[in-house]
Amino acid sequence: MSTVVIGVGNRDRGDDAIGLVLVDALVGRLPDVVTVAHEGDMSHLPLLWTGADDVVIIDAVVDAALAVGEVRLFDTSDLQQPSALSTHGLGVADALALAGQLGRTPRSVRIVGVGVEQVGFGAIGAGLRQRIPALVERVIRLVDGNAQALGVTSALSPVAIRP
Repeated sequence: MSTVVIGVGNRDRGDDAIGLVLVDALVGRLPDVVTVAHEGDMSHLPLLWTGADDVVIIDAVVDAALAVGEVRLFDTSDLQQPSALSTHGLGVADALALAGQLGRTPRSVRIVGVGVEQVGFGAIGAGLRQRIPALVERVIRLVDGNAQALGVTSALSPVAIRP
């Protein structure tokens, strides 16, 4: 059993790269944690873990109710049903449904959604870029199991955390 932290997104689509950028920043900072930057087809996600793993997926969230850089923690039941629109083609919900069909459902899944503003072609926006160091520290505390430090009662509750 291990913890696998997966950042998803597209490096060429502005703020959508935040999951990749955050997981890149985690490399070497979390002993005994596997970090993966996964860009592109989400159908490959189930191959990145086993049924005994605890998985944390970091992804961009476009939602007017979520400020840029604001973090929301999701349980799998909070995700839209498979086939929802995603910048990845298949979305995270699709990948988790596929994992179930393949017998590769991880022991636990936590989804870290980061509020973003623009997902058009280009670099991460300045507003989100300045929040990256604080976001990295929040993710480290989450992976270390310290949901209290994040200001929520459960790491799986969909509660907003302002940077």
